[in-house]
Amino acid sequence: MSEWPQVVQSPEELMQRAKAFAAKIRLNLSQKPMVIYLLGELGAGKTTFCKGFLSGLGYQGLVKSPTYTLVESYDIKDDIKDDIKDDIKDDIKIYHFDLYRLSSPLEAEEMGILDYFHAKAIVLIEWPEKAKGFLPKEDWQVCIDFQENNLHRLMNIKKINQND
Repeated sequence: MSEWPQVVQSPEELMQRAKAFAAKIRLNLSQKPMVIYLLGELGAGKTTFCKGFLSGLGYQGLVKSPTYTLVESYDIKDDIKDDIKDDIKDDIKIYHFDLYRLSSPLEAEEMGILDYFHAKAIVLIEWPEKAKGFLPKEDWQVCIDFQENNLHRLMNIKKINQND
């Protein structure tokens, strides 16, 4: 799957599609961070996507918007069989950033944003353009656009890094 465009009729459907995407990519976690850029206007459904994505990874707790905190983190038990090190299981760390409130890209560096990009981490970033020049290149891009008088959304999931 290098590109996956879909029309989404409701927030619940958006969450279900995000959940399915998370289940597919979970098997591809490696010893480097997975970076997912979330693109779309205010209110398009980026945080709703994150809620479904976390659910697809098995997270059952409350998912909060990082609008004011800039980042929320979540731990998910890695129960996928790994033949190389199946006696050692690390948690998957999920970081959800909302960078909308940054006034300059330098603020991303000042907050230590690069410290969040480590092995067994999935980093979801809303408004990545606000930290241009201070973020690693994305592996995936999720673009959510309003369609037909805001009645539904067009969500396009695109693999950027084709080497993984």
